[in-house]
Amino acid sequence: MNQTLNNASFLATLICIPLFFLATSSSMIVTFTENKLHIHPLSIVLVLTLLSFLAGFAGLFGVDNGRTYAKSMATILLSAILMLITGCILVMGSLLG
Repeated sequence: MNQTLNNASFLATLICIPLFFLATSSSMIVTFTENKLHIHPLSIVLVLTLLSFLAGFAGLFGVDNGRTYAKSMATILLSAILMLITGCILVMGSLLG
């Protein structure tokens, strides 16, 4: 189960990275999600990244060898960096907007 969680969290992190770039590059997506869902698309990316980050920590319990450890640490590091960047953008945007 932990091996599956480790793989799923790694895949979720790899999906969150293009979602971040998609949410920041397209004003049409921002307008659509703010009008229909009443939430900024970067907030959605932040929540998905947070879930991936927590799943990466949970995946550490199923570490069997160095490869799974490296995958879990890559998940945690990439998720943490993406959360910091997204959080800074959202905070600065709400302060300046």
